[in-house]
Amino acid sequence: MKDSDTALVALMISAVVIAIATAGGISERAEAETEHARYCEMTAIFKDTGGEFGWPAFKPGIDCEADAAEAARKVLAGGMSSMGRFHG
Repeated sequence: MKDSDTALVALMISAVVIAIATAGGISERAEAETEHARYCEMTAIFKDTGGEFGWPAFKPGIDCEADAAEAARKVLAGGMSSMGRFHG
């Protein structure tokens, strides 16, 4: 095998390793976001049902109401900018 072939194989292996690492990071983030959403949903159910269903708030560092307000602000900001294009 020539040196150029060896370098090409090494480059391809590096690209595959980087792709796998990136995909793993994206998957972990999506899983964390899903877990966060589930926590907020279940604590809201607990609050709405007077503790009959759902989960009590057991993660003191998470403020689901503030997170929901921020998410709504982002959705509205994105929606308002796109509405101008459709109603113009």
